[in-house]
Amino acid sequence: MSTINVSVTVSLSGGFTYAGPGVGVDGSIDVTEASSLVYTLQNAEQMVFMHPLLSVTSPSSSTPLDITNVVFTNGGKTMTLTDVDSHTETICMQLQVQLSDGSVITSPDPKIRDTKPQ
Repeated sequence: MSTINVSVTVSLSGGFTYAGPGVGVDGSIDVTEASSLVYTLQNAEQMVFMHPLLSVTSPSSSTPLDITNVVFTNGGKTMTLTDVDSHTETICMQLQVQLSDGSVITSPDPKIRDTKPQ
């Protein structure tokens, strides 16, 4: 199983910035084998991840979701998703980050593009 690391910086105005090898400017990634997708909040002392909003956008919403597990570590600053890459699909994922006052900032929808191994 491979690991894809994504650094996430969130501004209080709701802007999300992503960085990491193979990570698009919009946070989208391509998955070509079963992978751990590790998202880590940067410079976010007053923020923690909440469960992301996940849905399959193509080929159809009836395609099974390849994300089988979501785990939070590091006091909620790191979120790891397990993507089994069983299907060729595009997953819409909206990150949710909770601020210290309890409000939640939701990201635009970076895509997880799964390409089932041949």
